[in-house]
Amino acid sequence: MSILDELLLEVKDLFIDDQVREMCNKIAEEEASKIVHKDLIPAGPNIFLALECPGRSRGEIAFLVLEREAMGKYLISVWTKKEVSKRPVQRVSANEVDASTAKKILLHFAETYKLMVGK
Repeated sequence: MSILDELLLEVKDLFIDDQVREMCNKIAEEEASKIVHKDLIPAGPNIFLALECPGRSRGEIAFLVLEREAMGKYLISVWTKKEVSKRPVQRVSANEVDASTAKKILLHFAETYKLMVGK
């Protein structure tokens, strides 16, 4: 049984948005120690998960973010900032997640994250 399957068992009776949020909260707890720039993590009511990843260029701080666009609709976005810049992180790209279950949404996010970190 995969980690996602185990998490899904804990939240199976909730609506999809609540399932995704609860699963993202568990993942965020597990991954918190890997985030170097905690003060720059994108935040907001529709940001469900933000994991630090390599930037597109040297000197860039980046986060891969799972965002809720509307009920049951999600985006995977990349937020970045130059290390020397005083501005906050900003979204530089966003792609809609074409999935209808919490497991598929998080699998898509995980696959994207693996590509971003070079695994």
